[in-house]
Amino acid sequence: MSKFECIMTIVDGGYSELVVDASKEAGAKGATIVNARGSTAKETNKFFKLNIQPDKQIVLILCKNNETKKIVESISMKAGMNTKAHALSFVLPVEDAVGMAEIFKD
Repeated sequence: MSKFECIMTIVDGGYSELVVDASKEAGAKGATIVNARGSTAKETNKFFKLNIQPDKQIVLILCKNNETKKIVESISMKAGMNTKAHALSFVLPVEDAVGMAEIFKD
């Protein structure tokens, strides 16, 4: 079983810090924020026949697998789909990671 997991959270543009703060309150050591564009049919608007896609941000959080549930629950409570942030989180197993010794000292 993997020792680490990656929490990926897709959030409306401008709300990534809310996700980072919620994850740190639950024990995350840090996060990486990536700018992105959404492409769902519901959110795409047209302006002079051009598709305007909403700004999104992806927050990547690497954590120990025993911390994942608490972090995801905190993100959901503070920035989930029922908030202005509309955060959608999912978790992926991490097979291997290097450079983590200083961050995850036991």
